[in-house]
Amino acid sequence: MHSTFVRLIVWAGLIWFLASCQTDEPVPVPGFQEVLVSANDSVLADYLSRQNVDTLDENHGGFANTQMIYSPGSTANILLRMIVAYLSPHSRYANDEYLLQHMGHAASFLVRKQHDDGTIDLLSTNFHSTPDLAFAIEPVALGYKLMLNLDSPETDELRSKMRSFLLEGGEALVVGGIHTPNHRWVVSMALARLFELFPDQRYYDRIQTWLSEGIDIDADGQYTERSAAVYTPLTNRCLLTIARITGMDTLYHHVRRNLDLSIYFMHPNGEVVTEASRRQDQYRARKPSAYYYPYR
Repeated sequence: MHSTFVRLIVWAGLIWFLASCQTDEPVPVPGFQEVLVSANDSVLADYLSRQNVDTLDENHGGFANTQMIYSPGSTANILLRMIVAYLSPHSRYANDEYLLQHMGHAASFLVRKQHDDGTIDLLSTNFHSTPDLAFAIEPVALGYKLMLNLDSPETDELRSKMRSFLLEGGEALVVGGIHTPNHRWVVSMALARLFELFPDQRYYDRIQTWLSEGIDIDADGQYTERSAAVYTPLTNRCLLTIARITGMDTLYHHVRRNLDLSIYFMHPNGEVVTEASRRQDQYRARKPSAYYYPYR
C-alpha cells in the first residue's frame, strides 16, 4: 500500500512537471491535500472496477481479495475511500451519483454480513470476531462523521445503513473479547469513535475496563509485541485517538516514550528494525510510513 502511494505521488509530480513544460502559462503546484485526493481517486477507480455488482450474489456490494474472499473489513476501508472522494471538491468523484450508488451497495454488504450479535467474520481465520469488527468500525465511524456534515436527502439511506452497522457493532464491542495484546487498544479506539458519535456511557466504561489492565509497554518504551513495522505504530494511533476523543491525556505519555525509542529502531537505510518483532512483520523489510501520524 505504501509503495503504491509513493508511486502515485511521484507520478502526480511528474505529470505536473510535464504540463508546466508544455505551456508558457504558470502551472500551480498542487497542494498536499490535492495530491492525496488525486492518489485516492486513482486507487478508487481500480476498486470500483472490482466491486461485486451482481445483485443475485450474496456478496453484492463487497470487494474480493486476491483469494476471492469477501471481507467486511476491507469493504469498510474502501467505503471510507469512497466517502472521502465523494466529499472532496478536488475529486473527480465529488458529489457523483454513480459513486453514491456504489457506496450504498458497500454499506448494504456490511449490514448483511454483520451477525445478530453485532460481530463480523474475517473468513481466513476469525469468526464472530470483536477485534476484526473494531478494525471495520473505525473507518465506517470516520466516514459517518464526515457524512453528518451533509444536509442532502439523497445520502439519508446510506447514513442510515452506516448508523445501523455502527450501533449494532457497539453492542458487540461493549462485551466482546480480543485475540492479541494490541486488540485491546484497537477495540478501545473503535469504542472512542462510537462514543464521539453516540455518547453511550457503556462505550466509555468499556474503554476504562481495558485500560485498567495497564499499557503493555516496557521500561525502554517498547510495546509487548515489539512489532515495530505494524502493531507498534498502530498502538500509537489507537492511544492517540482514545486520548484525543476522551480527554485521557495520560495516554500521550506512553506514545511519546515509544516514539523516543522508535527513532533508534531504524536501520541505516531507513527501514524499520523488525528482527525483534513477535508478530508477522518479523525479519521483513518495512519503511516507517506508518509512523507519520503519531510523530506528527
